[in-house]
Amino acid sequence: MPAKRNASSSAASKAKVRKVVDPVVAAVEEVCKMVEKAPATMSPNLVVLTARKALPLVKEDRTWMHSQVLDWVRQALAARKAAIEAEQKEVQGTIADVDLKRAAAAKVMESAKAVLETKTAANTAATEVLSTATAKAKEEASKVKPIVKQKNAADTDLKNMEEHLANIRSMKESLATAFHECDKNSKQAADKIVSFLKKAPAADASLSVSAAGVLAKKAADLSQFEVMTRDYIGKFLDSSAAQAEKDISEQKTKIATICESMADNVSAQKALEETTAASEKAKGELKDAQTAVRESTDKCDQIERDFISAEANREVLVFDMEMFNAANAAFDTLLARSSAPPPEPEPVAAPPAVLAATPAAEASLPVSATDVI
Repeated sequence: MPAKRNASSSAASKAKVRKVVDPVVAAVEEVCKMVEKAPATMSPNLVVLTARKALPLVKEDRTWMHSQVLDWVRQALAARKAAIEAEQKEVQGTIADVDLKRAAAAKVMESAKAVLETKTAANTAATEVLSTATAKAKEEASKVKPIVKQKNAADTDLKNMEEHLANIRSMKESLATAFHECDKNSKQAADKIVSFLKKAPAADASLSVSAAGVLAKKAADLSQFEVMTRDYIGKFLDSSAAQAEKDISEQKTKIATICESMADNVSAQKALEETTAASEKAKGELKDAQTAVRESTDKCDQIERDFISAEANREVLVFDMEMFNAANAAFDTLLARSSAPPPEPEPVAAPPAVLAATPAAEASLPVSATDVI
C-alpha cells in the first residue's frame, strides 16, 4: 500500500512553483497603468479601454484603427512625461526657494539667540543690583524708623503752629473791623478773643476780664480807658503772632535737620525705585528676546518641514519618471513586435589565408681541385 504524501511537503512544493507571467501581458499592463496617470484632457480611461486590445497585437495584425489607438497611447505617454517634468521643475523651484528661506531663517535665529544671551546676562546683572538695593533700602529703613516718627511728630507740631498763627491773625482782623456793631458775629469774635487771652500764658488774667467788657461794646461807646485796653489787646495779638512766626521758623529748621538725617534713607529708596524700574525693563527685554528666539525657532522648524516635504516630493517624482521610462520602453518593445521571423544575420566573411614563405634551395657549388687550391 503506497504511503500517504505529507500535506506540508505538498504545500511547500506548490509554493516553490513560480508563476509564469507572459511578458507581453506584463508590458501591456505596465503601459496601461502609465496611460491611466495621463492628464484628464487625454481621456486616459478611454484610451486604456482600446489600448488593451491594440497593444498585444503584432505589426501584421494591426488595422488603421489599432494604429490610431497606439498613436493615442503615444500622446498620453508624452503628456504624462510632460506633467512629470513640469512637477519636477516646480518642486525644484520650491526646494531652491525653501533652501534660501532656510538660510535666512537660520541667520535670524542665530541673531535672536545672541540677543537672548545678552539680555539674559543683563537681566541677571539687574537682578543682582536690585537685590543689593533692596537690602540697602531695608537697612536704611530700619535705621530711619525712629527718625520718621520724630519727623511725623514735628510735622504735626508745625501744622498746629500754622493753625495757631492763622487764628491769631483772624482775631487781629476781627479786632480791627468787626466791632462796629454789637451783632452776633461781633459777639462770636469777642468770645474767641477772650478765650484766647484766658489760655495765653503771657496774658494777664485781668486782661481777659477787661476784654470781655470792652469787646461787648461798640467802638463809639468806649471810654478812653477801654480804648487803651482794646489797643493793648491788639498789641498783645501782634506779639503773639510774632512769637508764632518765630516758633514756626524754628520748627521748620528742626524739620530740615531731621530730613538731613534721613538723606541716606531717601537716597536708598530712590536707588531702589530706579533699580526696580531697571530690573522690570530688563525682564521685559528678556521676555521679548525669548519670544523672538521661540518664534524664529518655530519658523526654522516649519521651513525645515517644508524642505523635507519638497525633497520627498522630488524623490517621488524621480521614481515616477523611472516608472515612466520603464513603461515607455515597454511601449517601444510592443510597437516593434512582429510575427515575421527575425532576419538572418549576414555571414561573416572569413579572413584571407596568409601563405607562409618557402625558403629558396641553396645552390650547389662545384668542388674541384682548383677551387680547393
